[in-house]
Amino acid sequence: MKPQSADTDLRIETELIERFRRMSSSERFFKAIRLSDFVLNQSKKAIKEANPHLNELEQKLLFISVHYGEELAERVRRSWKTENE
Repeated sequence: MKPQSADTDLRIETELIERFRRMSSSERFFKAIRLSDFVLNQSKKAIKEANPHLNELEQKLLFISVHYGEELAERVRRSWKTENE
């Protein structure tokens, strides 16, 4: 088997792949959901820690900008501003 990861021992990688193959579709789905949730929360935490001077709304907008692009963040910013006027 060709390694998929440069930083993981091939034996470990093979075992992980076999474990995934033995999982049911729903187990793989929920594992992916949990992993996505973890990654999003880590990103939000990093933004908050790196930008303590930003309020909660500004941190949310920065998150949107980083993950989905400045164009969407600006549209959300304008939408929130319109709703709060």
